Amino acid sequence: MSERDPFFRYYFERVDPEVAASFTPAQRRAIKLMFGARARAKHDIDVRRSIGLLGRRYYFVLLGGVERRDKERLQREGMVSSLLDAAVSLIGLAAMLLPVVIVVYFLKSSLGVDLISDGGVHGLMDEVGEQIRTSMR
Repeated sequence: MSERDPFFRYYFERVDPEVAASFTPAQRRAIKLMFGARARAKHDIDVRRSIGLLGRRYYFVLLGGVERRDKERLQREGMVSSLLDAAVSLIGLAAMLLPVVIVVYFLKSSLGVDLISDGGVHGLMDEVGEQIRTSMR
């Protein structure tokens, strides 16, 4: 096994040296191809962030792009999404974003920033309500 290859140093440092030495060159290439492909994957959307919150660190990853796996593989891995899965995912995303929107709204309000003139959202809702009442008459 090539001691200079950073891939093998990283992945085989936790393996018994005797076992690691027993792999043939073909087996090592197959292992590197299988695990190494993850590091080389390119995504159209690739956002990886870590934030500190309440004394702990949390990370989030958002990846997106064109699906390149064939349908049989997706089904085999249980990755084919139904409409219900998509709806549940969207509801979960909205639930995660709602606190952020509320905090941003309160910050905006406390700073006195009006994105909509003449009363902000409350004034806008009053105008919409008035237009609805007017059209119902």
